[in-house]
Amino acid sequence: MDAFVTFLIRAFGRIGVIDPHRVFDTLSASLNVDHLRYAYAQRGILNYRSLEESGELHLVSSVLPRILPDSPTCFDVGANKGQYSELLLTHLPNARLTLFEPNPLLSDGLARRFGETARIVQAAVGSHVGDTALHTHTDIASSSKGTLHQQVLTSIYHEQQIEKTTVNITTLDDYCDQNCINRINFLKLDIEGHEKFAIDGSSRLIRESRIDSIQFEFNEMNVVSRVFLKDFFDLLPRWNFFRMKPQGISPLRYHRREELFQYQNIFAIRPGIDAASIR
Repeated sequence: MDAFVTFLIRAFGRIGVIDPHRVFDTLSASLNVDHLRYAYAQRGILNYRSLEESGELHLVSSVLPRILPDSPTCFDVGANKGQYSELLLTHLPNARLTLFEPNPLLSDGLARRFGETARIVQAAVGSHVGDTALHTHTDIASSSKGTLHQQVLTSIYHEQQIEKTTVNITTLDDYCDQNCINRINFLKLDIEGHEKFAIDGSSRLIRESRIDSIQFEFNEMNVVSRVFLKDFFDLLPRWNFFRMKPQGISPLRYHRREELFQYQNIFAIRPGIDAASIR
């Protein structure tokens, strides 16, 4: 239906019969089309209902195999219940996986789910090493929402009963040093507004070109953590950025108009990897 509306607008606009904007408004109202939502979706924004719609299936099945080695080192930071890591293993069966999950009950579940096929690290990832507070719903056993920023739960998810648990936090620089990991081929970050701080804690790895590619979320949680899209461009100079879509990825260059605090997945690759080969 959305494609049909777009076709009519373009057709009428070309022949100059009527104002295409009026056509757009009239058809949108009569067909109950949310044209803002449609415009967002075409740019890879607010596509969150499945791994396919979010572009993650396309990235893992079609893009990563073209740029990663046969046995890539992959970090899943904010692994939750392991859905993304299962996707990685399906399409990159030789991947060496490390999963970071600070929620002790979820990390125990990951250990049971993956056994010897992945390393499970019960820790948050950020810009310092030590302890920090993980905020979840009071029923931590059933809560899949965990964040280092309490307002994410209260302001965005409207949770009223919050549990605070002290957990370990590490940096990727420190973790890789301690575990003799020379390179991360793919880093996935889904940590409820804390993604920028995890990249802060990877500055040496990034400076030494030891991280090849990063996927991170950018959304309304960054309002809580006070992080702009520009912060990621500043942290990853000369990297190539893309927005992920269901059937592809689109180059993303920074402009103030791109500061859209709505759900989106961003994929970035370091200088030296041929960006044209993955579009």
